[in-house]
Formats: sequence, structure tokens, C-alpha cells
Amino acid sequence: MTDACARRRSIFFLCALKMQNADTTKMVSIIDTIPHDAEAPLAFILHSVSLPLSNALRRYILAEVPAFAVDECEFIESSTCIPDDAIADRISQMPLGFSVDCASSMRQFLDCPCEHGCSDCTIQLELDVTADPHSIRRVWSEDMHVVTDTAFSIRPPMGNNRIEITRLNPGERLHVICNARVGTGKMHARWQTVGAVAWHPVATVEIDPIAHARLTGIQRKQIVQSCPKQVFNLKQDTIVVEQAIECTFCGECLHAVERMSSEHTDTLITIGRRGSSGDAIQKLHDFRFIIEPTGMLPAIDCVDCALRILVQNIDSALACAHALQH
Repeated sequence: MTDACARRRSIFFLCALKMQNADTTKMVSIIDTIPHDAEAPLAFILHSVSLPLSNALRRYILAEVPAFAVDECEFIESSTCIPDDAIADRISQMPLGFSVDCASSMRQFLDCPCEHGCSDCTIQLELDVTADPHSIRRVWSEDMHVVTDTAFSIRPPMGNNRIEITRLNPGERLHVICNARVGTGKMHARWQTVGAVAWHPVATVEIDPIAHARLTGIQRKQIVQSCPKQVFNLKQDTIVVEQAIECTFCGECLHAVERMSSEHTDTLITIGRRGSSGDAIQKLHDFRFIIEPTGMLPAIDCVDCALRILVQNIDSALACAHALQH
């Protein structure tokens, strides 16, 4: 095992441990999260990793976390004017809440030896709603219920998070059997557990005190106002860096300095990447992640699952490389 491979494996192994116990390692810093809220975004910093590794984590969060989604709909009766395929498409896009153990224990439909779905790869949900003869009935996601006898459970959006599927005119009926199966985001977007993963290096922003002393009050105010992320603030007529972590390397502050056309202000602001530097190939930096879940899993569980799968794949790749060497 080469030093580079060992370093890569240890980095993500420590990250996975961090998600279980905050005192295990300092590889990950959780900035802001509500751990048990599946709708709340998560922000964290990944310390001292390379660009390829941080990008691998981003891609795994998006495409490799297993999830449940409705993959097939069987319409028993539908007297509504809405086409069946439109209703099926709407049902399939609904985020189904589940536990990580549930998705990991179920087989993927393509890997299961059955032909039409079984209890090992499929969980059935039923939607059977009939409108009153004299009123319009709104059909919600919470009207669906699981009919498969299994130890695992999945939850359609309920309560304040419920999703309207369609509306029935008086006397109409909608009866659908839905097959929910395990998949990943690389198969279809309906299996994505997160809606977006924002990811950028953590910046270091420094102010040169000598160049700062040559600025007028108006120029200092212009520089502070030029930043769209409000990284700078003006305190007692002095520019201070308050939120360097919010810097996105847009360069608006540098453009504001250039417009002043003064040779003494060229070195006023210096923006770099935070982290320890390495060789030309493996430079290590800190990266900030902001994850917005879809409601299937809490964001921190999505990251934990992605890290576990990434570690497993790295172990498999290292085992194959070791076998080839011998």
C-alpha cells in the first residue's frame, strides 16, 4: 500500500468516525445542523483533504446513497380527468422517509432474482381515495399507507410536509398500488437524498495594514460594500474580516481595489485557500460543504452513509491493487 493510498483511506475513515462521535477526530467541523430534522440543511468543513477527494465525497453524497422511491404504479381504478402517467410521475417524485438500515438491508430490484418484486426488494404502498358525492376531495401523500408485511417501514410526506397529488371531483375514485424500491441518484433523480451539495474551498482573507492606512474613509466603505457575501465590516473606520468562511472567491473586493487606480493599494487584500500545502499533486485544503436534503434522510445521515460507501470502495480498490502487485 502506497503512502498516498494509505493517506486517502485514513482521511475518510476518520471522517466516518467523526459522524458517529464528535470527540474521535478533528477532521470534520460541523458548522450548523439540526441532526434529527430531515428538512434542515447541513454545513460542515472537511479539513486537510485534496481537491479530488473532496469532489469524490460530493459526488457520492449526490449519487451513491441508497434510497427508496416509487418505481412502479399499478392503477386499479382512476376516474379522475388527470392522466395516469401524470399521477404516476408525481407519486414517483415524492421523497419517502426511511432509515439508513432499511435501505442498506433491502436488495436493489435489478440485483434480486425475482421477476416482479418480492419482500426482499420491494415495499408496496396503497393509495385508495374516494371523493364524497357533493364535494371536491384533495388527495395528499399522507393518504398512502404501507401494505407490505415487513420489518422495515417507509414514510410518505405527512403533516406540514405533505404533498398534494391531485384533486378528485365529486364521486371520483383513485386507487393505486405503488411499488417502492431501493436505488441511487445515479439511476434517477427520484432516488437522490439531497437536492443540492454546494462545495467550495475555505478562504483566508488578509488585509495589509500599510496599504489600509493609505485609504480614505469613502474608499474603505466602497471595499466593504463591494463584497456580496458581507465578508468585511467597517469598525471605527477600519476594515475587518468578519466572515472569511463566506468568501466564494468572486473577486469583487479585488476589482473594487483595482478601480481605485492607486499603486499603493495593490497589496491591500490577499485571498488564499486555507489548509496545509503538500506536493504539486496532493495539495491539502479545507473545504466547506452545504447540503440541502430532500426530506428522505437528515443531511448528516446522508453524509455518514456516503462516507461509509466511499471507504468501502477505497478498500476494494486497494485490495485489487494489492492483488495485482502479487
